Formats: sequence, structure tokens, C-alpha cells
Amino acid sequence: MGSVLWSVVINGIFSFFAFSDYPIIATIMAGFVGLAVVGVVFILGPGKKVGVTLVMIGCGVFVPVGFIGVYGARKIQAKLQLAEFNAGRMTEKEEQAEKIFYLKLSIGSTQMNIGIGILCLGLLMILLSVPSGSSIGLGIFFMIFGMLEQNRKLLSLHKYHLEMKLALLGKTTRILYSDMTSVEKVSSRKAILHYQRDGIKKETRIPLRSFESSAREELLEAIEKRLKHNTG
Repeated sequence: MGSVLWSVVINGIFSFFAFSDYPIIATIMAGFVGLAVVGVVFILGPGKKVGVTLVMIGCGVFVPVGFIGVYGARKIQAKLQLAEFNAGRMTEKEEQAEKIFYLKLSIGSTQMNIGIGILCLGLLMILLSVPSGSSIGLGIFFMIFGMLEQNRKLLSLHKYHLEMKLALLGKTTRILYSDMTSVEKVSSRKAILHYQRDGIKKETRIPLRSFESSAREELLEAIEKRLKHNTG
């Protein structure tokens, strides 16, 4: 929640000073800030789902700082989804991850390096008296993105379910082991997890290339072990 509040405050200050000479743009941006503020009020009250959506819309237009607010809102949304998924099924201890697989370190490092490069280019353009606001903003965006991607949990195995979040701002997918039917390694780069939900056959992609090479086979073996235990 702290990241959301921090982002909303900074967005408001930025709108006030950056667009003070452009009243129409300032009014529009103030509207987005107001939307985010209303979202925060809803999150603190009973309408948390609506609040999360409002915060993501209100903060989403403020790149790169608004990205932090969207990220914070996504984390709140993930907690709400977990509570809904659990619905009294598991104790707090059983919800804890038994095994965690992380995003490959080189992915976050590459994004940070791109951000540093763009930021340096923006600073060089300032020295040459060339407008560079967009370059600096984009560089900061990639740096923040890269830092958040460092050692990010990509997939975790719990007592009764698997949990996976492929994109930093993407939704979290949770699948009960009892719903899983098989896991298929398509190539060294990806696998397909087959499962059923409400009698409907479904599948989800597991991007093996996003994990460290040493963890890929361990991941598939861990899933297969839980599948056998469930069917056995």
C-alpha cells in the first residue's frame, strides 16, 4: 500500500508543476490523480477490487513513477485473488510456498543495462542542449523495471496448488494439483501444463527459457512428482 500512496503523491506534485503552463493538460492529469485517490479510498474501505482498478488507471498514465503505483496495486490485487482462491481451503501455513523458482537473473540485468544506457544518452543530450525528457523518463522506467525483475518469484509450488506470475504486472495464475492432468515439455524453451477447471480442459504455458537452465528440469520433475502424488 505504501508504494501506491507514494506514487499517487508524486504524480500529483508532478502534475501541478510540470503542466502549470498548460491548464487543459493539467486538468486532465489532475483528473487521473483524483481517480487514483478515489481508488486508494476504496482500497482502504470495502471496495478493494474497484479501488485497485481505479489506482491502476489513475497511475498508469504517469510513466515512470506511476509504474510503481500500478505495481503496488497489482500486489494488493494478488492478495485479494489469493484470499478468494483459498476460500477457507487452506491454513496460513499451507499457503506458504514449499518450493520457489525465480526469474533468470540475466533478464532483469539486461533491462537495467538498457535503462542505464538510455539514461546516459538523455544526460548527454542535456549537455548538448537537446530536449531529452522522454529519454530520461524511459531510462528511469527500464531501470525501475529491471530492479523489480531482479530475483522475482516466477513460479511457486505450494501444498495443494501451483502459483505462477509470468509478467511483472500480469495476473497471478493458481492451479490446484487436483485439477492438473499432465505437464508436457514441448521444447527446451517451453512446457505446457494441462488441467481441467469446471469440467473444461485448459492449458497454460510455462516459459522454461525464463528460468535458469539449471532449474528447468528440477521444475518439471517437481510438478510431475505432485501430479503422480495426486493421481496416486
